[in-house]
Amino acid sequence: MDTEHLDERFTEQALLHYLKTATSDAVDEDALTRAIEETLASAIETFHADLIARAPQMLAERRAERIGFQARLYARWREAFDLYEVAWVVAQEAGARFVAKHQAQAAQEHIASEVYSLLRAGQATAAMARWRSLHEVSVVCYLIRKHYESSLAQRYLDHEVVESLKALNEYEDYREKLGAEPLEPGLKQRLQDRLTALSKPDVYGPNFKYTYGWASGVAGNPNPTFRDLEKLVDLDHLRPYYKVASHGVHSNPKGITFQLEKPYHTNRMVMEGSNAGLADPGQSSLISLSQCTFTFIASKPDVEVVTAATALQRIVDDACAAFIKVHRQLDVEERQKRQSQTDRDAPSEVDEQNGESTSRD
Repeated sequence: MDTEHLDERFTEQALLHYLKTATSDAVDEDALTRAIEETLASAIETFHADLIARAPQMLAERRAERIGFQARLYARWREAFDLYEVAWVVAQEAGARFVAKHQAQAAQEHIASEVYSLLRAGQATAAMARWRSLHEVSVVCYLIRKHYESSLAQRYLDHEVVESLKALNEYEDYREKLGAEPLEPGLKQRLQDRLTALSKPDVYGPNFKYTYGWASGVAGNPNPTFRDLEKLVDLDHLRPYYKVASHGVHSNPKGITFQLEKPYHTNRMVMEGSNAGLADPGQSSLISLSQCTFTFIASKPDVEVVTAATALQRIVDDACAAFIKVHRQLDVEERQKRQSQTDRDAPSEVDEQNGESTSRD
């Protein structure tokens, strides 16, 4: 449906409908209101039917554009993308023997795979947000490895009851409003009883109920924060990147306006994928992936895993260098493009759907 001048055409149709149904020359406000409502209902039905009828062609065109964009994006970032995938496979194979025992190993491999999918789609902000989760897993892995001989790993696993109770309480508060099913009888009480048992002084203590209460003992703090855990394993230097990653998670003013995908040196918001901003999430995710993998490998070192670890580190280093190289190429090209423009020219842009800088080709 052609939506140009839709307001004017709607008003015209509503007035015509009113004039056809009017029973006198005097203005009947109730009849005019009915005419507007009936015209609006008809317009909605027409628009909906037209949209559904055009959907196959519209979606085919958009999908073709997306496929073309991702092909050009891959051509630009091929070396970095390929090395990322190789690193992921090596990490997966090196940590395979630990997956059954350590769920964190499987979790970090899954998150790294999600990041890769987002990178290939040009979704840098979302990829950075998923790195945030990967970093959190890495910090937990480091901390548990640091205190491997203690009961910290079991405390961490047992802490699931705390998160389950929080989720259950939220569900219970809004279940009726959501029209959801009632809880399984006795479920909440069973979870509460388990938390009570685990919180006894001779087990994990009363601080166990807090968000990071499982780590309160090693942190020397009854209610530690994630920042405290980062400091315990010397990963707090990544806080600036963690803050950047958080922008893609929260809806504060910075979170709404911040985009890694934004064209270089411009403030234009990007609606879909872009070739910009992929270096930070790519590098960060590879580093955290290797960190977490190394913590498990170190628990049972042998020739095979040590060889895999050494190879993984070299691949990660090569991949990080490849991400930086493309990032710098894009930056130089955009600077050169902007310098060559006159004041009347449109600002330089990163081509969202073409997946490459406007200064190329």
